[in-house]
Amino acid sequence: MNSKTIVFIVAVIIIALLIIFSGTDFRRWMNRQQPGSHGTETPGVVETVALPTVDKIVIAVEDSHQNQYGPIELEPGERYELNGTGYYLVFTDFYTHWNWNGQPVNISYSENNVVAKIEVWNDTEYLYYGWGFKNVPFFRMSSMGVDVGNAEHYAFSLLSYEGLTIPGAEGE
Repeated sequence: MNSKTIVFIVAVIIIALLIIFSGTDFRRWMNRQQPGSHGTETPGVVETVALPTVDKIVIAVEDSHQNQYGPIELEPGERYELNGTGYYLVFTDFYTHWNWNGQPVNISYSENNVVAKIEVWNDTEYLYYGWGFKNVPFFRMSSMGVDVGNAEHYAFSLLSYEGLTIPGAEGE
């Protein structure tokens, strides 16, 4: 055998091993919908499910000086003034299985990575949003490119939630 044949065989074996051990279901990838079709499956893109809702959440808040506030009860869309700071919090979205795929997505209704999206406002001006994870206290999103400018940077912890409703569940 010449060296070109050996290199080719080794390359094929390496590619096959990468496919087998990559965690990607190769059959699913090969059978994906083509662009323009009505399917949602695209290689490298996480499939999503609609966001569930909750009646209320309870969070704790930490500022950039490690001062903590809470517990704070929030209902969806409710505006809450944070102890005379001039900042307001608004709970907007709830994820049961949060994942990042260039944007936040909910990948299942299993309560595996529970998180609430909290917006921070200064009077009537929207400033930024943060995530209150159930299992990651005071997660700071600065590493994911959120620029809070001159505003106080708050981090959140999701302490509890009530009234979980799954879209499409019976009775809805």
